Amino acid sequence: METSPKDQVIQLIPDLSHRDKEMVERALAFRARSTVLAIIRRPDGKILVDKGTDPTRDLTFYRAPGGGIDFGEHSHDAVVREVMEEMQLEIRAVDTWKIVENIFTHKNKLMHEILFLTYCEFVDQSLYDQEEFLIEEPGRESTYATWKTLEEIESQGAVLFPEAMRELF
Repeated sequence: METSPKDQVIQLIPDLSHRDKEMVERALAFRARSTVLAIIRRPDGKILVDKGTDPTRDLTFYRAPGGGIDFGEHSHDAVVREVMEEMQLEIRAVDTWKIVENIFTHKNKLMHEILFLTYCEFVDQSLYDQEEFLIEEPGRESTYATWKTLEEIESQGAVLFPEAMRELF
C-alpha cells in the first residue's frame, strides 16, 4: 500500500509525541488541494461531466472528470493520469484554460481547492460518438460520465461545478 504524503511527512519526524503528531495531521488536513479537471468538448458543444450528489444539501451537481495533482506533477500530466486511472481512456492535455480557487462545502465538510481547468481531447476520435463512460474510483460508487449542455444540467435542477465552467457555454 502506498504511503500518503501526510504519513511521509510524519515519518520524517520520528520523535513526535502522539499529541504533536495529531497537531501535524490536523494542520496538513487544512490546506488547499491542487486539482485538475479535463474539459472535453464534443463538436455539438456538449461537455463531458460526471454527476454527483450532496445529500446533506439535497444537491445534484455535475463536474468534469479529473482529480488531484501529486506533488511535483505537472497539471497536464495529472489530468492524463487521472482520466486513465478512473476511466481507462487516453486523452491529451491541450491547454490550461483557467485556474480558479474553489472553496465549498461537500457533505458538511469545508473543502478548498485550486483548480486547473484544462482543455483536453480524446486520442481516439471515435470516443466523441460514445454517449457515456464508466468512472471507477477506489472507495467511490461507480458512475458514468455523459455529455451535457448547461441547459440540460439546469433543467434537471442540478448545478455545474465549479461555477467558472458556466463560461464555457
